[in-house]
Amino acid sequence: MKPQLRFMAALRRLRIRRLYNKGNYFKAKALSESEMLSTINQTFASDIILRCLYNQHDWLELIEFAKQHPSKHSCLMRKKAEMNLFSIGKGPIVQPKTHANEPWNEKTPLSNWYQEENRLWLRYPNGWIFWDMP
Repeated sequence: MKPQLRFMAALRRLRIRRLYNKGNYFKAKALSESEMLSTINQTFASDIILRCLYNQHDWLELIEFAKQHPSKHSCLMRKKAEMNLFSIGKGPIVQPKTHANEPWNEKTPLSNWYQEENRLWLRYPNGWIFWDMP
């Protein structure tokens, strides 16, 4: 690869970093989108786009972008965005796979607990809540 191309790509990354660090996420995201076709800056641009969407609280767009550009970092950011949607009540209704139809048992509270893989579920009168265990 020509040193000239690497140098120009480094200058574009520097410009994007400055915009991002100043909090100008809209412009940093726009410039990063134009770098997605670059073989040199593609990973960098993808990470900046994810971070900009996260900082702008644009959870739905972040989830869609992460699905289109899968990587270890995008998977982590997608999970964070899904949890943020869930915490504000705008995420999908989550229920256990095998015990979704189990009713709330007021007489024996311990029977309201279920485990599926590493997720611990608690049935309560108004629905379900879960914890992801290590």
